[in-house]
Amino acid sequence: MTFGAPQRSEKVKSAAPCPLMVALRRLGGRWPLLVVRALSGRPRRFNELLRDVPQIPSKSLARVLSKLEIEGLVRREVSTGRPPQVSYSLVSNDPLLSEVIAVLFRWGSKHGLIANITRLK
Repeated sequence: MTFGAPQRSEKVKSAAPCPLMVALRRLGGRWPLLVVRALSGRPRRFNELLRDVPQIPSKSLARVLSKLEIEGLVRREVSTGRPPQVSYSLVSNDPLLSEVIAVLFRWGSKHGLIANITRLK
């Protein structure tokens, strides 16, 4: 089964990066997809994200938000009130990204259930 990546014996003729690698560079890791999923409904403040993304340490959340902001996926907005409030939102609610996250969620639900059943046997 191949996914469009060149085999080791094949010469790469194009300098264009593999689209899957691009996606993994931008959204790979333990937390980024969970943070994007939490932001997909509406803007959230930092502490809301801590509640919405189970078990993420606050330092990790800060790093992920910073990375996603640099990648152009998340917008950080600071209000002018006292005290200033910071909220985070997705730059665009891309339906394709939401669909990918939903598919991964279903896959994880199915295969997590299968793994738990297998362990119980």
